[in-house]
Amino acid sequence: MTIVIIVVLAVIVVAALAFGAWQFVQRRRTQQLQDRFGPEYDRAVDQYGSKADSVLADRQKKVEQYDIRPLSADDRSRFTEEWDVIQRQFVDDPSGAVEGADRVIRDVMTTVGYPAGAFDQREEAASVQYPDVVQNYRRAHQISQAKEDGDVSTEDLRGAMVLYRSLFTRLVGTPVEAGASSGAPS
Repeated sequence: MTIVIIVVLAVIVVAALAFGAWQFVQRRRTQQLQDRFGPEYDRAVDQYGSKADSVLADRQKKVEQYDIRPLSADDRSRFTEEWDVIQRQFVDDPSGAVEGADRVIRDVMTTVGYPAGAFDQREEAASVQYPDVVQNYRRAHQISQAKEDGDVSTEDLRGAMVLYRSLFTRLVGTPVEAGASSGAPS
């Protein structure tokens, strides 16, 4: 009878240790994801609840499979020039400038190796690489979509340009000075 009690206690201790180790690993994974994704982690928790860790880990694995590379000097120069033209366009055609900003962000992302598909794919990829500015990208894209319905003001469009610029500067890898071009929204 004593041996049975010892075996049962040993099984309980081993199970408790295994459970404690599993919880430690889960907490560590959560902490790593929180550190990696910052505010994007909180958004994922709001959106996916207890599945947020899995969703973000899967998203990260998917993005690691993309062939993301830095822009060549020529591409960087070309996109920066294109961005400058779009910013100058804002004065006379705010709506067209926002469309151009959305397009140039998409083109830069495709050029560096992000998926060329729908906005959702680019947004997910950006959330892994640029979790600190992906919310800006989402908001700018929402404004861009809302302008199609005529539900945005020029101030909203200016805000979208500023939000797009935060991702553009990260993608291109060189700072774009706010207001560097005449008529640029700042």
